[in-house]
Amino acid sequence: MKRGWIGAVVLLAASCHAAPVSAALYYGFQVGISNAPSAPLVRAPKKPQCVLANDAMVYVCEDAAVRVDGDVFKYGQYWFVYTRGYWYRARECRGPYAVMDVRKIPRAILGVPRAKWKHHPLGGPPGLAKQPGTKKAQPASPGQLKKERVAAANVEEMR
Repeated sequence: MKRGWIGAVVLLAASCHAAPVSAALYYGFQVGISNAPSAPLVRAPKKPQCVLANDAMVYVCEDAAVRVDGDVFKYGQYWFVYTRGYWYRARECRGPYAVMDVRKIPRAILGVPRAKWKHHPLGGPPGLAKQPGTKKAQPASPGQLKKERVAAANVEEMR
């Protein structure tokens, strides 16, 4: 009788063991904010220099005086920072920033061409993709380029 209970407990414990879940992606960005580091400290002048990135009125901050390890975008009345794999939003460039799930980021920002980014999640400039297990961007395969064109077209359709 005792061995039956022990066997049942072991069987129950083995069946409850969760398999690792792969991270969900949204336009190439990791979904979720549960492990997000604290908001970045952005050191910037009151009104940093920004350039228009696309037709959707998204501006990319290219001011050398802005000190942040990431990409800074202005869209509408908000500033967005992408750093260390997470998104943050604030009403002023200098913050304070609050973490945001990528699904809440305007698609117009996600559709900014990779050439305008400093730290795009898929790697460097267009045509280069960060390959899993490597530290450097490698030439993208034709399949990867096709996926990028499809993703960009999807962003355009949603506008």
